[in-house]
Amino acid sequence: MPGSRPTAARPFYFSGHRVEDGSELSCASCHHEDPRREQFAHHDKMPCRACHGMPDTGSFEDIPKIRRQFLPLAPSANSRRFTDEWFVEKWFRKNCGLLLKRDCTPVEKGDVITWLLTLQ
Repeated sequence: MPGSRPTAARPFYFSGHRVEDGSELSCASCHHEDPRREQFAHHDKMPCRACHGMPDTGSFEDIPKIRRQFLPLAPSANSRRFTDEWFVEKWFRKNCGLLLKRDCTPVEKGDVITWLLTLQ
């Protein structure tokens, strides 16, 4: 991708962003510190609020404990990653909105995708 800066993506991926309950989440909070690995909700260290947002009651006790699987982000570990443009845009929109409270820029998206493509 011309103009992409994969070295900018690694710090972006691990940077904490304050969410509505005052805590910090990063891309790695849901997608694993190693983007070549899968992650399971309610099993790994992933915080509940990463999937569910902060419930109105301030408690996660009433939320069913499902083992939601987050497949690896790196295409080297998940050959289907970044093959469906609609799906990629949907999840960038959702996740950037959660963490950044805005859409990711095209440069941010390109940086992240380019960095993930370099992981073997």
